[in-house]
Amino acid sequence: MTEPNPKKRRSTSNTGRFENCVKVLAKYACIEKSLFDYANFAFLKISDCNASQNYSFTRAKCNIVEIAENHEVPLLLKFTDVFSKGIQLLTAAENNTRVLDGNEKTAVMLLASYLGDIEQHEKSLRKVISLVAEEKKEEKSLDNHITIALADHLLGKLAPGNSYKIDSHLKTSGKDRCAFDHYKQDSNFGCTGIDDEGETDDINSFTNGKEDVIGSEDQAVAQTIVFSFIQRKQHPSLCSLIPNILISSSYFRIIMYDSVHDILLCTAPIPLFATHEKKKLITASVVILWMVLHHRQFCEGIKTNMIVDLDNIKLNFKEQAKDKYDLYLNLSDVGICSFPSMYKKCYPSSDSIYGGRTITQ
Repeated sequence: MTEPNPKKRRSTSNTGRFENCVKVLAKYACIEKSLFDYANFAFLKISDCNASQNYSFTRAKCNIVEIAENHEVPLLLKFTDVFSKGIQLLTAAENNTRVLDGNEKTAVMLLASYLGDIEQHEKSLRKVISLVAEEKKEEKSLDNHITIALADHLLGKLAPGNSYKIDSHLKTSGKDRCAFDHYKQDSNFGCTGIDDEGETDDINSFTNGKEDVIGSEDQAVAQTIVFSFIQRKQHPSLCSLIPNILISSSYFRIIMYDSVHDILLCTAPIPLFATHEKKKLITASVVILWMVLHHRQFCEGIKTNMIVDLDNIKLNFKEQAKDKYDLYLNLSDVGICSFPSMYKKCYPSSDSIYGGRTITQ
């Protein structure tokens, strides 16, 4: 009797698994593209900063303003233009219009797997957020529990290969507090930031659970700028438009910087949960996070050749860095102590995003 070919059996199994994932994804594929307008980007400019001095991220000072047409109407870049590859992939998977390559299939299966278990993750997140809200002691420690929950039940599940690390400094906070039977694995603690190869995909202490944190907006901009210069140095052939996710228990923002074209982008607050549906995760928000975490695969970059007045939307970072600019050009690695929380007064508002004018690419 002929022995069955294990490679063929594995291939058939993977094909069936992918088809099941596409079916799960099809339930959510009716997301209107207009919902991605929540994630449209405003252009930011630095009025002054201390980039020319030797300061850590926590002492960074970057006063930023939105770039507006005639000082009134904010200029915008559509999320669907920047991440058009991700939008096209979802459409192709839904309509079966083309054969997906291995990396695309892996990404689709990861998203579909999360969406298939989304109710369990919602339950875990709601429990931890509620516990933290009820307890009124040692605020920092409690905030760390939200950080761990967001890593274990959201960002870590959507990241490429489910690979992530939580800052080892948070390990004293203990394991994930959801304690549900459906989630028994230990949180992944370790050294975070940028590794020896200049990778910036690890999840760090990206939130402290508060809605307003004075000063952290400067830290966020500084980190995003440094990440882009490191990407540019380590991987010059790759897109240098690098994202930084700022997240709390209720909403998140995305900051992106392109060190080649000197353009800084930022979204308005994007809600995580639908308040009218018993704190259900918003599917469009989950998909947005998935695309951003897979930015190397889905980010199209900024098509500067389609922008008429390119100089008008530049950050002018070189002028701010002054004689230290060459140091940024040669950055190869840096240790990151913590990712930032959000300070909503200094970033674009929902009103400014909705009332802005899109720059056609």
